[in-house]
Amino acid sequence: MPSFGDDHGREFSISSATWHDAAYHNSARHVSLRLKREALDRDVNVDSMATALPTSKTAQVALYLDHARVCLAAFPVLFEHYKDERPLRWKNYCREQKALHSICMRVKGNKRAKKEDVVVAYGDGRFGS
Repeated sequence: MPSFGDDHGREFSISSATWHDAAYHNSARHVSLRLKREALDRDVNVDSMATALPTSKTAQVALYLDHARVCLAAFPVLFEHYKDERPLRWKNYCREQKALHSICMRVKGNKRAKKEDVVVAYGDGRFGS
């Protein structure tokens, strides 16, 4: 049975400034933007190159061969740009989970409290009785 402290019934919230502090800083977006800036510095516009690829959904052989030719020409540049995206997403996910755990531990307060005795809800945490 959970035991309630002296804050039972009170609402507790964290300001957005605290939520977005160094503990929950999302670095993947910054790294992605840095990679795009570096590509632009090398005179390679990756976005326009990717959107300029002709579609492969065609019944005409000539159009499909044009698609294959353009894709093969663009592949080395696009692969070089996007090859680090998957490990970056995984690293970002791990950091987000670690930061969320850190925030929950700050809200929890007492490190000796059992996890069954503490409820941490974020968002619109309104629960009926």
